[in-house]
Amino acid sequence: MVDHPDQTIEIGYWFGWTYQRNGYAHEAVQASLWQITTDPSLASRPIIAETRPDNIASIRLLSKAELTATARQGHRPNRIAFS
Repeated sequence: MVDHPDQTIEIGYWFGWTYQRNGYAHEAVQASLWQITTDPSLASRPIIAETRPDNIASIRLLSKAELTATARQGHRPNRIAFS
């Protein structure tokens, strides 16, 4: 998680090939969202994430976590933003 100066909280993940497709990213995202939404000091703040436009697995994961693709570019080059 990254606490940005604009008050957004960014969640992110990266797993090596050996650990992909085992549900670890889903579990990590769900745990991060739970931690943010149950903390009164964080719960009202916007949550963001970003991924490459060709990373279908991450797009699917973020959508399943009820984050929505925005029309904005991500902070990093060649990324799409979710909130």
